[in-house]
Amino acid sequence: MSLLSSFDPHEWDRYGFAIGGILVLALAALPFVTENSYLTGLVFTTVMFVTLASSWNLLSGYTGYISFGHVAFFGIGGYSSAILFTDAGLNLYVALLGGGLFATVVSLPVAAATIRLSDVYFSIIMLAFAELMLQVAVTLDITGGTQGKVLPIGDYELVTYELMLALAVATVLTSYLVVRSYFGLTLSAIHDDEEAASSVGLNTTWYKIGAFVLSAIFPAIAGGIAAIYWLYINPSTMFAVTTSGDMMIMSVIGGMGTVIGPILGAALMTPVRAETQAAYPFFHGIVFGLLFMLLVLTVPNGLVSVFGKSNRLDGIVRRLRSPDDTATEGRDD
Repeated sequence: MSLLSSFDPHEWDRYGFAIGGILVLALAALPFVTENSYLTGLVFTTVMFVTLASSWNLLSGYTGYISFGHVAFFGIGGYSSAILFTDAGLNLYVALLGGGLFATVVSLPVAAATIRLSDVYFSIIMLAFAELMLQVAVTLDITGGTQGKVLPIGDYELVTYELMLALAVATVLTSYLVVRSYFGLTLSAIHDDEEAASSVGLNTTWYKIGAFVLSAIFPAIAGGIAAIYWLYINPSTMFAVTTSGDMMIMSVIGGMGTVIGPILGAALMTPVRAETQAAYPFFHGIVFGLLFMLLVLTVPNGLVSVFGKSNRLDGIVRRLRSPDDTATEGRDD
C-alpha cells in the first residue's frame, strides 16, 4: 500500500493551512521590515494576480467556460472605486465595497446573457464585453478619457498592500470552500458533462451564473485596491486584454480546477515576467511566451501534477507523521 494513498487528505489541508498562514504573516510583515519599494511592489502585484487567477479559475477552471474578458470586472471595479473615492469623497473602504458591489450588479445581466452560449461563443462575447468596457472608459468624461484618472495623493501604500493580501487570502479560502461544497461538486459535473448534469435535474444555468458572479466580485475589489495603490489609472491599463490572458496563463501553468494551481502560477509567472521585462525590454513577450510553451509542454496538467507525482512526498509525509504511524504503515504493507 502506498503511504500517500492512505494519507488523509484533510491532514494535507492542515499542513497547507499552517504553511499558508506562516507565509501570509511573513508577507504582511514585509513592509514593516524593508523599505525596498520594488520588492513590496512585486509582492503586491503577485498577490493581486493570485486573486485574479483564482477568481478566473472559479468560473473557467471549474466549469470549463473559458473567459477572455474577465479583466472587464477588474476595470469596472477600479474605475467605480476611484470615482467614489475621488469625486464622491467616500471613505476608502466604502469606495472599495461600492466598486465591488457595482461590478457585481453589472455581472448579473452579463452572466444571464452569455452563460447559455457554447464555450467558443462565450469566450468571444466576453472578449467583446471587455473591449466594450474599454471604449466606455475612453468615452466618458468622469473616467478621464484616454488621459486617465488621477487619484488624490495620500499615504495609502501600506493599507492597500495589506488589503490586497487580505483579499487574496479571502479569494483562496472561497475557492477552497467552493471545491468542498455541493456547489463545487455541481460545477465539476458541469465541466465533465453538462448534458448529463442537466439530465439528472440540475439547473446548470443557475449554477453557472452563480460561479460567474462569484468570480467577478474579487477582481472588482482588486481593481479598486490597485487603483488607489497606483494613484493613477487609464483605460488601457485597467481593461488590458493581456491581463485576462495572464489570469488564464497562471491558472493553466499552476493547474486549472485546483485551489493551489493559480497560486503557484501567479507566484512563478509574476516575478518571471517582471525580471524578463527588465532584462529584455524589447523581447520580454517572446521570452515569456517561450517559457509558457515550455511549461505547458513539460507539465500539461500544471505544476500541481508535479507535486502529486513526486516521490519526495512520501519522505515528507513520513517525517510529518509520528514514527509509530509510519511503523504501522510498514507492517500493513
